[in-house]
Amino acid sequence: MPEIDVEALRAYLMEPLRGRKVILAYRYLASILPALAVLDSLGCPKPLVIARGVGTGELPVPDAAVVHMMEMPASSMTEEARSLERLSLSPPADVLAAVDAYDPDHEGVWWLGAIGMNVPVDGRPVYGGRPPAWAALENKTAVDEIWDAVGARRAHSEVVEVDQDPLSVARRLDAGDGTVWAGDNRDGTNGGGDYIRWVRDDALAGSAQQFFSAHCDFVRVMPFLEGVPCSIHGFVLPDGVVPLRPMELVTLRSVAESRFLYGGLSTWWDPAEADREQMRELARRTGALLRNRHGFLGAFGIDGVLTHEGFRPTEINPRFSGGITAISRGISELPLEMLQLNLAVGRDIGVSAADLEPLLVALADRNRVGRAAAITEAVRPADSTTVSVVWNDRELLVAPDPAARSGEVVIRPTALGALIHLVPVDGVLKPGMRMASLNAALMRFADRQWGTAFGPVEIAPDVRRGCPA
Repeated sequence: MPEIDVEALRAYLMEPLRGRKVILAYRYLASILPALAVLDSLGCPKPLVIARGVGTGELPVPDAAVVHMMEMPASSMTEEARSLERLSLSPPADVLAAVDAYDPDHEGVWWLGAIGMNVPVDGRPVYGGRPPAWAALENKTAVDEIWDAVGARRAHSEVVEVDQDPLSVARRLDAGDGTVWAGDNRDGTNGGGDYIRWVRDDALAGSAQQFFSAHCDFVRVMPFLEGVPCSIHGFVLPDGVVPLRPMELVTLRSVAESRFLYGGLSTWWDPAEADREQMRELARRTGALLRNRHGFLGAFGIDGVLTHEGFRPTEINPRFSGGITAISRGISELPLEMLQLNLAVGRDIGVSAADLEPLLVALADRNRVGRAAAITEAVRPADSTTVSVVWNDRELLVAPDPAARSGEVVIRPTALGALIHLVPVDGVLKPGMRMASLNAALMRFADRQWGTAFGPVEIAPDVRRGCPA
């Protein structure tokens, strides 16, 4: 198997943007520094940034880009995703005017993030995003047909019309811990757990049915699965599939309110080798089906739960998801976002899946990533605040001596409320460690420090290994 020249591949993947006028569309201003660095290295003119808000973090210097600010109010992650999809297909008049002023000769290209449709706009090609047909594959009520087609072991589930009787289905499928209901994508992509409900009694079923009646035609009902929430990601190439490595998804439980609280994610966690390979093989078969049946190319992710019987998939994300984004941050040698860009527009990347797989897997295993994070609507701080903390293997506490800190907890304002995350010092995260314990401690710390109202949370136990988190 020939060794890949990583520098040559990196340069090749960058070619679609080299020297081009680029419209960085619908990003937060504070998130574009990496993209600006890429474009500068490619000799591109100053880009046009269509910013959907300022965001939080370091801002580019004023003359680094031409900036057009726009308002994009959103009440949830789902509404934000759907707004991005609509904007990519039909930009408003002020955005089109800004683009024409920047690129009067129509020489430029759009560069979208993962959520968006890469359909040409106003005569200009669109890079990034995905075709509408690929976005439609994210329907959570249709995914079991994919699992059955690839021979995956899955939990039994049933899809029922919302206005029929999902409660009777739930009673039949409940194995003792309730059921999980997932809504369809009738009105567009949904994410962030917005269309997921943990139904444990008749009252919760009634409120869930009321919610889904306003937003969906169908719900998928399945038993609650005990175990570690996790995912597996990969890239579909024309000649094969490159599965990566498993990732822990931090989904904490507010049992008192029967709801899930979504936190961070991590590749510091390691399942047993047999489970790792089961997950990778499922990704390989699923990616092949997506390519052969739907012409799909590029990044995708499979979410599920590592139960006492093994990994059970629950949903598929056919896009450059948050998990892939996290892995890409750890792999500086190869720009995975540019790999995605090339594949999504059908450009031959010049290497085979068989050659690329060992390189990407080794890089992902060597460069671990992880983040404990939480989003709340309960508070909206005026500014960012940083607090030095120590970790005693149970709790995060204010550090009496910042020089001996385990890390820093940062709270930042967002359009929806606040983002809280932990920035650990080197050595705090170790191979095999679950991020869930740190994330639960982070939520408790935020409740004490800022009144974020997450409340008591529980960690999913590692039932596969027969021990708690």
